[in-house]
Amino acid sequence: MKKKLIWSSLAMALAGNAFSATLLYLPLNAGINIGNGEAIHAQLNATLTFMPDEDGFGGFARSRQLGANWWYAPRIDLNMAGIPALNITDPTTVIDWDMRVWQDPTNTNRWKDANVFIRVYSRDAINVIKGYRDYSLNVGPDFSNALKYQNAWFHNNMYLNDLLKGYYVDTNLSGDGFDPTDIDMIRFYGTDWSNPADPPYEDYNDFRNLRISTNTWQTIYDTNGFDGFSAGSLNGQGPWTTSTAGAGSVSLEDASGNKSIRFDVGETQGDQAYATWNNVSDLIKAGYRTIRVSYDIYRNPHPETGNLQNFWWYWYDSGFPTYGLSWDNGQDIRPFGFSDGLGGKAIKDSTYDGFDKFSHYYQEWDLYTLSSTATFQGRAANPLRTAPIRGITGLTKWEFEAAHDSASDTGSDVVRIDNFKVEGIKSGNNVVAQVNLGDYQGTIDGTPADVEVRNGSGTVLEHKLAYMDNNGKFAFNMQQPNGPITIAVKTAHHLRKAVTVTLPVTTDVVFNLVNGDVDGDNAVTIFDYVILSDAFDSSTGDPAFVANADLDGDGTVTIFDYLILSTNFDMFGD
Repeated sequence: MKKKLIWSSLAMALAGNAFSATLLYLPLNAGINIGNGEAIHAQLNATLTFMPDEDGFGGFARSRQLGANWWYAPRIDLNMAGIPALNITDPTTVIDWDMRVWQDPTNTNRWKDANVFIRVYSRDAINVIKGYRDYSLNVGPDFSNALKYQNAWFHNNMYLNDLLKGYYVDTNLSGDGFDPTDIDMIRFYGTDWSNPADPPYEDYNDFRNLRISTNTWQTIYDTNGFDGFSAGSLNGQGPWTTSTAGAGSVSLEDASGNKSIRFDVGETQGDQAYATWNNVSDLIKAGYRTIRVSYDIYRNPHPETGNLQNFWWYWYDSGFPTYGLSWDNGQDIRPFGFSDGLGGKAIKDSTYDGFDKFSHYYQEWDLYTLSSTATFQGRAANPLRTAPIRGITGLTKWEFEAAHDSASDTGSDVVRIDNFKVEGIKSGNNVVAQVNLGDYQGTIDGTPADVEVRNGSGTVLEHKLAYMDNNGKFAFNMQQPNGPITIAVKTAHHLRKAVTVTLPVTTDVVFNLVNGDVDGDNAVTIFDYVILSDAFDSSTGDPAFVANADLDGDGTVTIFDYLILSTNFDMFGD
């Protein structure tokens, strides 16, 4: 019989109060067996192994694919774990997790075949499957485009009951069929057709920190279909301003009672049309942990040439991802989505059927998980649904731009935007960090920073990986109440620096980091000297070159790096 047992201690290990309601949290660092068998296991063409912590962010489950085929792992049986079935009917219900993908160099189609899907099940009282729901790609077949993600951890998520944010298909098998109020099994699965046919099978996916939660969103701004706007000039209506160049134009169009922003560009390169939403404040400084922008977009190819001109969107702020592009230079493809700054490219789709009608686009920025997600009609707008936030320290005003950018693509273009909406979640406290890397002259943009949030006794309450902008700044959210808190920051070869502040903070928190920790153990010792000596006189690309030994970031390990180490010798981080 299907048992509704009490929550296991593992299932109750909810990760803080970052979410309005956490329905499930599993670190996936160990199995669960309460006498019913292994609740987290491999089902088909895969093995599942629980791996120890290797980076300070916790252990994980490794799903190793066994040859060229479909693979199913991990499968999580909530009933076997003693965890009550989940109700995912709330449209804000989201599943998120951390993931890493590895494809062996002998794979004949490496990185091009790394599909990952999700399926959730509902079963009857004797565990017969009534039905299931499949969700669209979370790691797509163009994963090779996202160069920086390869063999690196990234955050991922999927809305579970909102077709416009997480596309899904339901399948009914028996009884009353799939029931979103009674989810008792979750499965990750995918294809790996080009995995080497003979052992050892070295294609694998790693998973950790799985969470299912709901959230309460606040409306920051909503056009409400532009019902309160007057047809004609948009400029000066509410927070909107407009501008044009060449034969570009922008207006508020009323088509039989359906109002939208209309952008027109003409036949000539340089024709442009802009519409800007002027927000009243920086949303990060205003305390929003998560910010979401959504709108409906209408495109139709030029009736004679079939071309489409560029349509851009962007925040007026630095960092990634803060801008994106929909349809470029006449290509008949789905929208690019965001520019992640890490090599992500367009998803080409010749079967795209979104022209001549409004389609929904949304993107959100989460400062707690330090990730950004974008979908178009519920499907991933990029090879990955998510990208790490890099160097975003403010989100202020938003702009749409229609532009005839290419001299070779003739034809005018029309774009319409409707139902523009900005929402947010306020929770915890936001902090903007300013990191000064001592004795370092290299490029800082995109440099990872290991961030610990500690209480007064030194216990680590939160652990994050953030990415700095070229000025050494980054913003993040911590789920800690107002009052004193300690933040400690470390980079690859700089010592960890701890600073105690009182939340909320309204100014940048400054961290002055000491250089010289070549081996990354948070101390400058003889071991760092040995590594530097072995790499001495080597440059980027040389076999002996060690990036962490290049302390000043000039691309070569020289006497100047040795002087930095000598000056800071025998120093220890916080």
